[in-house]
Amino acid sequence: MSPFGRIDTAIRFIDDKFIDHANTLILDKYTTVDIKYSYNYQLIDITLSVTNLFDHTYAEYGKMNGGAYVNGVPVAYPGDGRSITGSIAWRS
Repeated sequence: MSPFGRIDTAIRFIDDKFIDHANTLILDKYTTVDIKYSYNYQLIDITLSVTNLFDHTYAEYGKMNGGAYVNGVPVAYPGDGRSITGSIAWRS
């Protein structure tokens, strides 16, 4: 690890997804970016992570509500917004 720590990034691309059996209703594609900074100093590990860095709004999952004999209602569930987490760990 460099004396300045380490930066890791992850870019996730999810293409269009169908949410019905007839393949007529689509959840739009989306891209999210995550970043993580880690630094080790002697016996201390410090980490700061940001998920969905640009706070992109997207539907992560969708489905048709209703029974087998009833026309369903499309429902989309939003993905998580930006979240920031950090940790400090002591190594013995």
